[in-house]
Amino acid sequence: MSAYQRDRYLLAPCDGEVAEIFAKRSDLIGTGSPVMSILDMSDVWITLSLREDRLKGLAMGDTVRVTIPALGERQYKATVKIIRPMASYAVWRATKINGQYDVKSFDIKLTLNETVDGLRPGMTALLVN
Repeated sequence: MSAYQRDRYLLAPCDGEVAEIFAKRSDLIGTGSPVMSILDMSDVWITLSLREDRLKGLAMGDTVRVTIPALGERQYKATVKIIRPMASYAVWRATKINGQYDVKSFDIKLTLNETVDGLRPGMTALLVN
């Protein structure tokens, strides 16, 4: 098989679903340019933004419950993997007028403890208190 024939085929770096194809038939694609986007549905997570005043009692490794409205009322267990501050502009409310402090926002990354049938990227997840 010649080098030209070998270059006609693309091999995905992982199993998954094709989410989007960027190139069209007969397009000339440069080396290293993305051709398609692949969703690895075996590696799903949830990202939440929480105000710092709602972080009390939440720690790395904790198990929390979430609901996914698009999939019904069922609650799913998830594990807290990351708690990190958002950029300084991500302030929920300014309280410096009263001599106090700005309430900052934090990114929280959760991984689900089970496979959730029907879950798709971009779906809303709600943290259950």
